[in-house]
Amino acid sequence: VRDLRIVLGYDQVNLWGVSYGTRLALEVMRRYPQGVRSVVIDSVLPPDVKPEVESPTNTMRVLDVLFNGCAADNACNRAYANLRQVFFDTANALDKQPATMTATNPLNNKSYTVTLDGSMFINLIFQMFYDTDMIPSLPQVIYQAKAGQYDELAQFEGLLIAQDSSISLGMYYSVYCNEQLPLSTPAEVEAAIARYPELASYYEDSTRSDFALCAGWNSGKADPAESQPVHSDLPTLVMAGEYDPVTPPAWAKHAAQTLTKSYYFEYPGMGHGTSIGNSCPTGMMIAFINNPDVAPDSSCIARMGEPRFLVPVSAADIKLEPFTDGQMGISGVVPVGWSEVSQGVHARNQSSLDQTALLQLAGSGATSAQIAQALLPQLGVSKLPDSGGSYKTAALTWKLYRANTTLQGQTFSIAYALADQGGKGYIVLLLTTPGDFDALNKAVFMPALDALKPVQ
Repeated sequence: VRDLRIVLGYDQVNLWGVSYGTRLALEVMRRYPQGVRSVVIDSVLPPDVKPEVESPTNTMRVLDVLFNGCAADNACNRAYANLRQVFFDTANALDKQPATMTATNPLNNKSYTVTLDGSMFINLIFQMFYDTDMIPSLPQVIYQAKAGQYDELAQFEGLLIAQDSSISLGMYYSVYCNEQLPLSTPAEVEAAIARYPELASYYEDSTRSDFALCAGWNSGKADPAESQPVHSDLPTLVMAGEYDPVTPPAWAKHAAQTLTKSYYFEYPGMGHGTSIGNSCPTGMMIAFINNPDVAPDSSCIARMGEPRFLVPVSAADIKLEPFTDGQMGISGVVPVGWSEVSQGVHARNQSSLDQTALLQLAGSGATSAQIAQALLPQLGVSKLPDSGGSYKTAALTWKLYRANTTLQGQTFSIAYALADQGGKGYIVLLLTTPGDFDALNKAVFMPALDALKPVQ
């Protein structure tokens, strides 16, 4: 980092580190403070903690934050009662009788048959905490797993498989075995695991394999000075997420204790990496970099709130609002809160895994069947099935269709309708999960058919 600054010709730089990047930023602060103007450390890995020893405590902490958060939310608690018990009962059941699921790598559409045991179930939920957008769906995913429904877990596993292709395990273990694992002993780690018997199977095998791998990796050991606290008077913004599974807020507070010009903030409802996950922490970071000698305005934190946990869809809770697309020459309705991700396509976007969407398209020079035949293969539907009937509205007469499909290992139900009038083809399509289909068909799809009409 120092050499890069010098080569680029900067007298000073602003350092921004996230996760392991905070470890690097802190070390630069220790060794080369003269070249640093300000520092932002987000999701902090202090040099003087023992990550392997503290990991079981950190995992149980974030699970308890979830369980308590759901219990305190009336809607979540009604839908997903006794979440802690359900979670560990499900993990135990999968250890006794593992399930299988199909995970698809979205980068190449290659599918894998995956064995889902209790340890993998815990790990997938743990990994989901990293992504703030996934946190609201976690109680729902846990209850789905209890019922033997693994589609969202399979979809997420596909994302992890894709992510693995961008990671160099050799580089990872060269750093990990040099800097991190030597801070702990197998006996210390085993004692830490013993305090949480519910997590024993999750940790035992991976911990033993890490010590065995590092014993043969020959990456050496870091200078002991690197594992000492960093003392600095550089202006530093210290950021933490309430739901961070791997670098808890306590670590960020600990690092800040020896940074005399630091400002610490915890962001509710957020996972790992807060500085770019929400406009509030992002704005605070920008304000701090612009003026690092004063604490940034933190009033926006009070408006962030806890996660809005996903609960089963109720038709009565869905509100519609009008929309018009002058280019396609149509008007109709869309659900309030759904965002337009491309022309005529509105997505619910409740979480990173939510693919529920409403599509309303019109085109001249092509029939509705031709539009559908071009679109449906992208949704895993190879051909137009037989119509399930017709539906007449004030503006158009629709042919109705139903289909089921699998995308990236997740099962979806599709309702779509086709109409032709005045040399123009029209299509309305709802894509959602089987569990949400009935409510959304009633509250979104059918009202969309009723409302859609041509406009000049």
